[in-house]
Amino acid sequence: DNKKLARIASLIRSFGYFSIMGVFGLLASSLGPILPDLSSQVAAPLDMLSLIFTARSLGFLFGSLLGGKLFDKYKSHPLFAVFFLALSLIIILIPFSTSLWLLAGVVFIQGITLGFVVVGASTYIVWEHPKNPGPWLNTQSFINGMGGFLSPLIISFSISRFGSYPFSFWFYALLACLLSIFFFFIKNPPIRKIEK
Repeated sequence: DNKKLARIASLIRSFGYFSIMGVFGLLASSLGPILPDLSSQVAAPLDMLSLIFTARSLGFLFGSLLGGKLFDKYKSHPLFAVFFLALSLIIILIPFSTSLWLLAGVVFIQGITLGFVVVGASTYIVWEHPKNPGPWLNTQSFINGMGGFLSPLIISFSISRFGSYPFSFWFYALLACLLSIFFFFIKNPPIRKIEK
């Protein structure tokens, strides 16, 4: 039955958009718990590390603007696949960044990728369920919050179990890589026509 298949495909895509928000929640609250470690890593005082939050926010702004332009013109899932692959590589680089400016640059690029995928997830969940998007958006927000709640616990587990935080970031990189593969193989929804 075509309607059942279309419904299943829609739910699979929705799962992907929910997962994006979960990964965003994990990464959005990942820098705070490791500030003392980052301070030692880049040999900079804690007050100087506020620069990385500014860098990520600026990157998020640029990524959001970029996503808003690209999602109107190009298929979203290949873009998600590319940006999540880039995000996984960026996450891996954070524990190896040994200067404040390098770390700020890496986090800035992370912000671009996060802004891009979050705008896409928020847009496509509404396009996927145009008649009643409210519950779907609320679920995205809930999953985002759960990611933010779990991130410090995952980092704490990594530090207590392995003695350092990088293992938690490598786990986040693996999740981003899996999402890249997921969106590479999932059928793309049609591009919406721009209404004048």
